[in-house]
Amino acid sequence: MRLASSIGTCIVMVSVVSLLTAQVPPGRTDAYSITLSQTFGRAPFRRCDLRIGGSSSGGLATLVCTLQVDPPERDTVVERRISETDVRVIRILLEQSDVYGGGHTGRGNNNSEGPWELLQVICCGRTEIIVLVTQGNATFENGARKELLSVLYRWLRDLQTEGWSTYKRTRRR
Repeated sequence: MRLASSIGTCIVMVSVVSLLTAQVPPGRTDAYSITLSQTFGRAPFRRCDLRIGGSSSGGLATLVCTLQVDPPERDTVVERRISETDVRVIRILLEQSDVYGGGHTGRGNNNSEGPWELLQVICCGRTEIIVLVTQGNATFENGARKELLSVLYRWLRDLQTEGWSTYKRTRRR
């Protein structure tokens, strides 16, 4: 469980690459794209980007992590299809969260090891990307935004665990 506690203490920062690749097809009001980008202090991963995209035609969660090793090795990539139920739940939570309605700033953490947490979203029939600081942000302490983060953290934990075990298996060969 040390891994889980290390992963829990993370720094989250926005990734220019994920900002450029996050796209929602024009005219798709049911589609969304979410990226939770993380950069860690002293954890097994240096950085992870959780990308979740969904629409009425389905969804996909992708986690790309860079391990905390020098020199940096190849990224660990894990993908998983999202159930129709999860696609619907995330879309509803995004709509209820009113991510474009303000409350995008937070205080983060003054500790150099973090954690920091940023959430990038395109949804709700909009084409603009909104970036929200979740830590130290009162709008994420309850309600739909807190529930949304809980769903994202579940996906993040599951995919990080899978990615970490995949990395350890390939290192033994």
